Amino acid sequence: MRNPVPQAALFLLLACAPAFAAGDGSSGHITEDAVRAFYQKSVEVLKDPYETYFDFMTKSLSDDFVSVTEMTATIPGQPPTKNTDHQTKETLLQSARTAYDGSKEATVNSEVKDIVIAPNGKTATVTDETTIKGLGIPSGGGKMILGDSNSRCRDDLGLSSDGSIQITKSTCTVDLAISKGQSL
Repeated sequence: MRNPVPQAALFLLLACAPAFAAGDGSSGHITEDAVRAFYQKSVEVLKDPYETYFDFMTKSLSDDFVSVTEMTATIPGQPPTKNTDHQTKETLLQSARTAYDGSKEATVNSEVKDIVIAPNGKTATVTDETTIKGLGIPSGGGKMILGDSNSRCRDDLGLSSDGSIQITKSTCTVDLAISKGQSL
């Protein structure tokens, strides 16, 4: 089986899914309710048709978006493998289809742990935790293996020119456990 850690970009969109959701800051300010709705929608869009998902993702990331993910992958019988992955909006969206396909049978649970909104209401920092069970991970030859991930992200939010909430930066720590013998 191929080492899944270099595939981090392919499921970063899922491991950190709540970070990447278009939101409504139509009041011109970020509010706690808008942030919570933003994160909830990001989980729901995983079950929408791919085109809707991709459009949603495109609108959710600022043009200067960056992410840093520190991932530890554990495969039975092997020592844990660690990798740090850096992504931009462009490189993350290039992996969108594979990430989307890997989510179809997965169960995604997300919880916003902390929201800190700047006094001007134009930016915010959010800490969230996401658990994904049954995530399909590319393993080569067109096959997918199953894994479970737990992630903790710190996301910097801002407002787009039309007042929608967007992610400007996401820093995540992901623990990925792959079950030997499980595949899609």
